[in-house]
Amino acid sequence: MPIFEHDSIRFHYEVLGEGYPLVMCHGLTGDLDAPKDLLGELPGYRLIFLDARAHGKTEPVGPVSKLCFKQFASDLHALLEHLKIDRAIVGGISMGAAIAARFAIDFPKHVAGLILLRPAWCDTPSPENLKWCPLLAQLFEQHGKEKWRQAYVEHPVFQELQKTDLALYEFFHEEFGKPLAIERRERLVRIPGDCPIQNWQEVESLEVPALVIGSDHDTLHPLGMAEAWAEHLPQGRLEHAVKKSSDLQRHTLEVRNSLRGFLKTLGS
Repeated sequence: MPIFEHDSIRFHYEVLGEGYPLVMCHGLTGDLDAPKDLLGELPGYRLIFLDARAHGKTEPVGPVSKLCFKQFASDLHALLEHLKIDRAIVGGISMGAAIAARFAIDFPKHVAGLILLRPAWCDTPSPENLKWCPLLAQLFEQHGKEKWRQAYVEHPVFQELQKTDLALYEFFHEEFGKPLAIERRERLVRIPGDCPIQNWQEVESLEVPALVIGSDHDTLHPLGMAEAWAEHLPQGRLEHAVKKSSDLQRHTLEVRNSLRGFLKTLGS
């Protein structure tokens, strides 16, 4: 299992294929398997995936004060230095999109292209679309490993969510019950409470080709956020994919098609 040490943390990562480097970061509570499965094989590219701190096989959690996008971007920079990669296409899904955006702002000379898939943050911390995350952390804190599921089912906020967005309700029930979810509960408070940019001026200074993909009717990843990123990125292009929970196979196909089309324009 590939590991590199940085900031007293053992980071798990994977590198697949050969060619031009392409980094893809995962979402909140996920791990590198998600972007790896989404991308599939991509001939001509060296695909790089990282378990962010407090996620996947990366351990320990470290100081919870460092569960923020600026630190995640710094961690990614450390990985690229470890791999001796000077320039790469950088992207991510949801939380990973926010990490990629922060990385592009902080380390612009290392970014040949930017890919934001279903962004869930803009320039405001604690966005409305992530309001459930701190509440889940509270359930973990109050009820512990054995009883939080029952508390989740009985909580009026999540009972209402079950009526309005069953797929999201089931996602929370499954994803946030993963191993170490209790021990890593602070990520549900700290990360949603952060934001990847201070203002849109930071984004408007990014002279890099950028692909933004959004989906209609995605509660966690509002299409309006994808539209905003595409609007403020000087070289941003917006494309659509069907909502993941509606049709995973079609979603994967549409994302891959958009991604391949974008990569062709880079000539990398």
